Amino acid sequence: GGDPQLKFLLQWMAVSASGRPRMVYCSFNDQRVDNLPGLVATLRARKATVRDLHAVLCAVEFQAAKPWRSGVFAYVEGAMCKGA
Repeated sequence: GGDPQLKFLLQWMAVSASGRPRMVYCSFNDQRVDNLPGLVATLRARKATVRDLHAVLCAVEFQAAKPWRSGVFAYVEGAMCKGA
């Protein structure tokens, strides 16, 4: 169970922080992560860091409503664009 988009981001952050050059993520054909390549490309183009992603995800805790009704990827992408 759980949110596959959030799970991907948490795993990617952990792999990046550990210095590993790459990771393998098995989506099991879950359509909720179909935009994964697009998000990764956007974050890389913006030179987003683990710290940046951590800050965006932690900020959610302080918001009254769930801000990612349209998906974690859309929320993160939007938050990173605002911060640029």
